Amino acid sequence: MMKTKAIISKFKMLLLLVAASFTFSCAGLFDAFMEGRLAEDGTVVDPIDSDIEVPNFLVGGSTGLGWDSNDGNSATTLCFGAEFLYNIFEDDRNGAGYIGGFAGYHNWSADDSKENILRLGPKFVYFDPITPRGEVDLTYGIKGFYETGSREIFSSKDDITGWGVTSFVGANYNINERLSIGLELPFFGWSERTFKFDGGEVKQDNTSLAINKNNPAMAYIRFGF
Repeated sequence: MMKTKAIISKFKMLLLLVAASFTFSCAGLFDAFMEGRLAEDGTVVDPIDSDIEVPNFLVGGSTGLGWDSNDGNSATTLCFGAEFLYNIFEDDRNGAGYIGGFAGYHNWSADDSKENILRLGPKFVYFDPITPRGEVDLTYGIKGFYETGSREIFSSKDDITGWGVTSFVGANYNINERLSIGLELPFFGWSERTFKFDGGEVKQDNTSLAINKNNPAMAYIRFGF
C-alpha cells in the first residue's frame, strides 16, 4: 500500500513537471509569435525586416451588423460606411497608427419601429502586426461621431441628433501591399441623443459593452496608397 502511494506521488510530481515544462514552452513560443520570431514551420527565428511598404493612406469601405433584445422584442441594425485614414507613425515596422475620418449609414428595425441614422466623425486605428512578415495585424482604436436621423414608432416620428464615442478591437489581414480585409468589434461605447417630437424633446444617455444595435460589428475592405 505504501509502495503504491509512493508511485502515485511520483507520478503526480512527474505530471506537474511535464505541465510546468509544457506551459513554459508554450509561453515562450507565444511570446516569440507575438514578437514576430516564430516561423511558419514552428521554429523560432530572429525578427524579420520586412520589405513590405506600409501605405501612407488607407481608403476603406465597410458593412456591419448589430442586434439587441429587450423584453422579448428583437432589433437588428444593418449599416454601410467608408473611411479615409492617414499614417502618422514614422517608424512603422513594429506597428502603424492611422488617423482620419469615417461616415456610416445605419438602418435599425424592430417589430413596430425603425430608425435611420447618419454618423460622421474622427477615427484612430493602430495596426499591431502579430505574424513574422506582417500578414496579420491586431487592431485597436477609437472613434467619435456626430449623428443625425429619425425614428418611427407606430405612427409617430422623432428627429434624432446626438454624439458619442466608441472603442473597438479587431484584426486585419493583408492580402498584398495594397489590399486588406478586416473586422472591428465594439468594446465600449457612450452616446448622448436628443429626440425631438411635436410638443418637446427628450435627452438620453447610453453606455454599452460589446455588440448591440447602436454599435454593430464591422467588416472592412481597405485599399492603401
